Amino acid sequence: MEDWVRNYVRTCDACQRNKTIRHKKYGKLVPLPIPYQPWEQISMDFITDLPNAKGYNQCWVVVDRFTKMAYFIPLKNRKAKELAAIFVREIWRLHGLLKRIVSDRDTVFMSSFWQEVMRLLEVALDKSSAYHPQTDGAYR
Repeated sequence: MEDWVRNYVRTCDACQRNKTIRHKKYGKLVPLPIPYQPWEQISMDFITDLPNAKGYNQCWVVVDRFTKMAYFIPLKNRKAKELAAIFVREIWRLHGLLKRIVSDRDTVFMSSFWQEVMRLLEVALDKSSAYHPQTDGAYR
């Protein structure tokens, strides 16, 4: 009987419409600014838990938000100092200084070292929510 009642309430249209809201009101949706030229704004994230290949088991994905050109950089570990060096060598060297970077709230990106690098380069670091790929504009 309990399962039947639970299923009935879950599928009842009137029950769902009149259900009391039990969470805070949602915040205002603020879309990201639109990039106007290539390599002005990028998004980046990690692909983890990959099979081991020559000692590499992670991939750092860096995508230009304007052209959707992407770099897939293999990684052995994720330490902020090493990532900053790789970033300068692989991205900054080829494309220059960026205006905006979108990333999730990964501990490496939010580390004091990484924030200091962004502050010194005067790059705005936007934080998105984890597991929301639509934030970086990849899904429209």
